[in-house]
Amino acid sequence: MKKFFLLFLLLAFSYTYADNIKIVTKEIKDSSETLRYEVRAKYPQVEGLKEKKIQEDINKKIYRAANDNLKSFIKDISEWEIPKDLTDVYSYMEIDFESYTLDENVFSFAFYIESYYAGAAHPNHWTASMNWDLKNGKIIAFKDLFKPSSKYLEKISAYCIEDLKLQAKINDYEFFEDMLYDGAGPKDSSFVNYNLVQKGLQITFDPYTVAPYVLGTQYVILPYRAISDMMDEDMLNIIPNF
Repeated sequence: MKKFFLLFLLLAFSYTYADNIKIVTKEIKDSSETLRYEVRAKYPQVEGLKEKKIQEDINKKIYRAANDNLKSFIKDISEWEIPKDLTDVYSYMEIDFESYTLDENVFSFAFYIESYYAGAAHPNHWTASMNWDLKNGKIIAFKDLFKPSSKYLEKISAYCIEDLKLQAKINDYEFFEDMLYDGAGPKDSSFVNYNLVQKGLQITFDPYTVAPYVLGTQYVILPYRAISDMMDEDMLNIIPNF
């Protein structure tokens, strides 16, 4: 019989900012001896917003994003054929997050997800960034940051490609040109995993996006002042420390 448990754990970890806005970390756990898997997700919840309806809606969507990843993984595992000689090996999914910015205007964070299917060659890793407009309760899409006529995609693509090449040179490795130019090419989908950090706009490129798995996750930070002329005026007003 499948053993199942679901645990919500409120941790002491929190950040507190202006007007007592803070985040708390909660956790979901699930496991099955029958299907031989374990899953865990830590996810943030916002507290202290004046508009409680907005706060509730944001928190529900953050929870759903974490839980949907777990549910999708469990569904896949129910159809996964585990090699008979791997009787003690479990499949798993681990979700954690990092908070980059939290103030009265913006909450920017990223889920970092690792999954493993028993018998596979190695785990998978990917990122799911979320940037929330706390005043309006909306996700800030990458395209929302920029003036439509600014040719931001072409400029940011060129910046990222050159920066990644420089990182490769400094660290003594090489990219596959086709993978690099496709993964960091001038399209919104190339920059879906971005975060608003103190130093600038951080772009995250997951394994297999611009580089092979062995090179891991790649990051580029675009200083705000280098891209401010392309940015939407309203967005400039909510960027931290600009």
